[in-house]
Amino acid sequence: MSFENLEKIFQFHENPTNEKLWNNLFQDASQQAFFSNANSIKSNNQFPPCDFYVKDGQYFIELELPGITPENIGIKCVGNELHIAGQYKTLHEEYAYYLKERQNRGFHKVITLPNTIIKEDISCELKYGILSVKIPRP
Repeated sequence: MSFENLEKIFQFHENPTNEKLWNNLFQDASQQAFFSNANSIKSNNQFPPCDFYVKDGQYFIELELPGITPENIGIKCVGNELHIAGQYKTLHEEYAYYLKERQNRGFHKVITLPNTIIKEDISCELKYGILSVKIPRP
């Protein structure tokens, strides 16, 4: 770790809400191109958690969706936005619950991509609670 990065970490402890520090904490010449690209990618919320990466010339988005069925997931494209919506259905009316911690809840996640996407090119797979979305890069 360079002295400059170590100094930034000490500055963080003094003022953890310093936006300039957050924007520059891990920047160096080899990472600037990656981070400048990544800053244009946005997601509207934290749920469900997801990863977005590039591999073999394609975009990959993976979302954690444990316990949700494919029938309860919807995906659509609008320009360069990928909309993923779904519904967790954990309540069974016929059960007499002693404890009910898992909520019935819906979600609508919007991920802004760096390029416009063609909906016919998207492929999806739900396996072991992970929704994998594969999108060819233009």
